[in-house]
Amino acid sequence: MGKKIYSFVSDDCTFADWINQPPPFDAHWSLDIAPGPLADPGDCSGGVGSGFAPDMPKPELRFERPRVGLHLCDIQTHNTRGIVVMSDRAKGILEAIDASSAFEFREAIATLHDGSPAPKYWLADLTRRIAALDETHPAIKIEEKWVPRFEQTQRRLLFGIDTDLLFKSDLVGDHHIFGLLYSPSTICCDDIVVNAIYRHRLVGQKFWPMGETV
Repeated sequence: MGKKIYSFVSDDCTFADWINQPPPFDAHWSLDIAPGPLADPGDCSGGVGSGFAPDMPKPELRFERPRVGLHLCDIQTHNTRGIVVMSDRAKGILEAIDASSAFEFREAIATLHDGSPAPKYWLADLTRRIAALDETHPAIKIEEKWVPRFEQTQRRLLFGIDTDLLFKSDLVGDHHIFGLLYSPSTICCDDIVVNAIYRHRLVGQKFWPMGETV
């Protein structure tokens, strides 16, 4: 039996807005911000997983007015590119497992809804992207389209959340957190990450089973 793989799914908490987020870089490629300096992780991925651009302003996060009983998010998946908002506590817990080599981090200026300072927060770009899925699975659809701006074909994998997918064990290896090369918004993890997040009571995420390694 292989290693079980899960995807991050947002859960109820007090969310943060990235108030100085740069304008969309290229809507065709689902790039919410410009590509960074890291090597493109794969053909047709369109800069997803390339880190933050060097000239990007320091991120400014403002938390919404909290609803009764909801805490500030420790982990908040932000957009279609795999950007994550993390509390300093969550960053430390995930770095101890695997996150230091899975994400690029930028410290943020975080404030509460009334403008008062919030605890320390980070913006993280999921830079570890691997072609981990067995694309012959009948539940996976492959979408390709030509994008003139990059003079390349954009490639995306489409699949349902309740699908029992197969992951390539040789590519997943010892990674505990990773992104899928052609599915920018999907953040994958294993039982070690899930158990750590629940054990430390980090808020903001729940997990859907995606499948297992073979």
